[in-house]
Amino acid sequence: CIAYEDQCQAATINMVRAGTPDSIGSSIYMNAEKEQPLKVYPLPVSSTLTVSANFAAPLNQAVSLEIHDLSGRQVYKQETFVVDNLREQIDVQGLRAGSYLMSVFSRDIALRQKLIICR
Repeated sequence: CIAYEDQCQAATINMVRAGTPDSIGSSIYMNAEKEQPLKVYPLPVSSTLTVSANFAAPLNQAVSLEIHDLSGRQVYKQETFVVDNLREQIDVQGLRAGSYLMSVFSRDIALRQKLIICR
């Protein structure tokens, strides 16, 4: 796990705007460099991963949480409905040690962050 600590500290968030502002005209798009809305911790993780995200406006929509290995293969998927903020715990004990990409998708957002699993 110690070898992965530098990778964990260097993990970055890539966010793209996948949709349009809601009907009121407010946007849930956030500046990834300033606000970092997606938090994945602890890093590295060995058993339970916490995924949280705070949005600038109420989301009120279905969200998909996905974990992909570095070859792009989906190894985990969970659907949930988010009103204001996301906070989910994921058991990663069934996944092999290594680097992964955690993604949170909805109709209007796509958030991603690197994830390291250690044993």
